[in-house]
Amino acid sequence: MRSSRGFALPLATTVVVFAATVPFAASAAADEGDYLRVVLSRFVFLNAEQSLAQGNKICDVTRGGVPASDAVIMTSKDLQVSVPAAYDIVNAAVVHLC
Repeated sequence: MRSSRGFALPLATTVVVFAATVPFAASAAADEGDYLRVVLSRFVFLNAEQSLAQGNKICDVTRGGVPASDAVIMTSKDLQVSVPAAYDIVNAAVVHLC
């Protein structure tokens, strides 16, 4: 992500911005198919079962009040993926499953 001045924004800023927007995201009907298409098309090393389990875990913890930024760290550790990859997975879960 780049600022208007062309400088890269720090990852922490990106996570904070994401975390601030999640509570305001519109509720959508859960769509496992869309979630899996998004995640599995980008992260071919994951399988559908583990991706869906992680997505449901993300929904459970965020509904329980865990900040999205913490869900990103949790996902990074659970799936052993980078923080940017975990961010994308959490974002897909929030948009398509939660």
